[in-house]
Amino acid sequence: AALTNLYRFDSKLVCVVARLQGGISAMLEALRDHLHSGDPTLLQALLGLLNDLSSSPQNSQLLAKENGIACILACVLAHLKNQALLLPALQILMALSRTPQHVSLLVREGGLPALLAAILAHLRYTEVLKAALTVLRNIALDEQAALRLSGQGASRIIFAVIQTHSVPEHLEMLKLASSVLWRMHHLRHSPEATLHAQLCFDASAVNNPEVESAPVEEEARGAAA
Repeated sequence: AALTNLYRFDSKLVCVVARLQGGISAMLEALRDHLHSGDPTLLQALLGLLNDLSSSPQNSQLLAKENGIACILACVLAHLKNQALLLPALQILMALSRTPQHVSLLVREGGLPALLAAILAHLRYTEVLKAALTVLRNIALDEQAALRLSGQGASRIIFAVIQTHSVPEHLEMLKLASSVLWRMHHLRHSPEATLHAQLCFDASAVNNPEVESAPVEEEARGAAA
């Protein structure tokens, strides 16, 4: 609580001190030690402060280096039903996923199923959905990650979000969900791949005229009959 109050007073100073004096490492260790302690107040304070600190790119790098991604994902899964703990954990992942190098690590540590589980667990809680969808959007910018995402049933889950929140008041969230869907669809059915397939078909028709003439001959025989 004291660190949180100090952060509000001088956020830049706390960010620098936490990075240089081992504060981030100590907070991650405390989070691991008390992950299943049943003390939500302590966990909420730790996650809230880590969320504040992760706004700094240097601190985000250190969080990832200290195996913080795995720790935060463990917190997401351990407290999937607790909105007060889940939201700051997702917000930390939002900050981390802004760096492309962290996306592959996030996927490798099991981030995709954890994020989809968070969405399913809070299908009507807009703040959790916005945070989870923002992380998925950042992940989907990576081609390989987006392909893995589309292979884990993400489309059905995101469609469920769109159907549940298809009202003007939730336009921002709908845009997030749509951007993730578009990215997955674009990679699986890219215009370049479609054009390539069409060109290959046209080339085979030129090299083998019987391919195109066969349907025409069948139609002519039918008409004659």
